[in-house]
Amino acid sequence: MVDVLVVARDEVSRAGFTTVLGAAGIDVVGSTGSGFEAVLIAGETRPAVVLLDDPGDMPVELVVARSASGTTRVLVLSAAASDETAYRLLRAGASGLLPRSAPAAGVVGAVRVVAAGGLLLGETFARRLVEGYTPRPVPREDLADRLSRLTCREVEVLRLVGTGLTNAVIAGRLSISEATVKTHLNRAMAKLDSTSRAQAVVIAYESGLVVPGRPISTS
Repeated sequence: MVDVLVVARDEVSRAGFTTVLGAAGIDVVGSTGSGFEAVLIAGETRPAVVLLDDPGDMPVELVVARSASGTTRVLVLSAAASDETAYRLLRAGASGLLPRSAPAAGVVGAVRVVAAGGLLLGETFARRLVEGYTPRPVPREDLADRLSRLTCREVEVLRLVGTGLTNAVIAGRLSISEATVKTHLNRAMAKLDSTSRAQAVVIAYESGLVVPGRPISTS
């Protein structure tokens, strides 16, 4: 059973999400319109997912960073997140970014993907984030030491994760099991002090492992 904490400033929206998620068999363990209260509730209930709707002036990065711990993931719905805001949310630990216009079925599906440990970006956010890295030819040098801790296979898996591939596709590319892919990724994330797949993707770009427009080859 997937359990969710709904965080939305608007009471009608909170009720709507509770109804939609409940109808899909997803348990809503709480709802609030306060970012600070969301952090407290998430700490007490440890939901699989914190659904953060149209945060506006909420302390979004604080909510994400404090809530996205352990097995809790954060999915953000935003009407107009800037490129920089989206980037900061991913670095803080968000596991999903969707436009607020996403249909109910899309939100339910996104909750399930994020709860299972996946990374989900709406097409618009994904395109903008990738394009945003295009003019960044120089990798961050401070990541070199952290990457040196990874094995060759962990680097390979991280690079493929950075391109947005799922564990199943990566397993096929490398001729290994999905469980093995997950093990390599988890070990890489631990060595990189990354708490989410989204942060791992950001590191893959910032370190230069993934360069937009450059094809990925595997051994």
